[in-house]
Amino acid sequence: MGGADKRAYQNQLLTEAAQAFELYKGHNVSEWFATSIEEYKILKKRIEANQTGWKRPHGLYIDTFSRIENKGLYLKKDSPEAFVVIKGEFTVFAEKEPDTRPPYLVICLLGYATKESKRVEILKAYAHPCMAWDRLLLVDSNNERRTLGILTDCRDKLASTHDTALTIIKPLFDMSPDDTKDATKPCLPDFILHCRGLNIKHQVIIVETMVSVW
Repeated sequence: MGGADKRAYQNQLLTEAAQAFELYKGHNVSEWFATSIEEYKILKKRIEANQTGWKRPHGLYIDTFSRIENKGLYLKKDSPEAFVVIKGEFTVFAEKEPDTRPPYLVICLLGYATKESKRVEILKAYAHPCMAWDRLLLVDSNNERRTLGILTDCRDKLASTHDTALTIIKPLFDMSPDDTKDATKPCLPDFILHCRGLNIKHQVIIVETMVSVW
């Protein structure tokens, strides 16, 4: 599967997941949802048309960007102009100075800033580093990207030479058991490997990215 096909498949999964949520009474998220530049432009026009009787229509836009600067989202690292500039609050995961771990997966809220506003703008956005433009798995750092690259190479080799299946999970939330007493820190491994095949001694393996400083 090529990069464009992989990205299209992941966009499809995002849209399907959006069907489980309601944006407003009678308005499903998937109906006001964009995962590409073309869909973003269509969504913006739909919100501006406001033909549904919804007083403050809004929608969500999810896409990858290669550069972040002064609240501007750039499609390519060397793009002279931002594709779009965020009007309101903009948060980048674990970064005081953005644009150190591109590409980023960004989720944007589109709508009117006030009842009197005439333009649809991005009111709020959140950015998180992802593995690649065609691989939307979220990562914490460039070191995690390298770790994941090693793990996927290992997975492919095990599958081809040892008939062993390896599933790689990237936890995003605290995995501590509900009955944990006096827990002081969350349990959030970088990666969890689930192994299946003959003669597997450890079906679950925890992987943590470590950086050596010399």
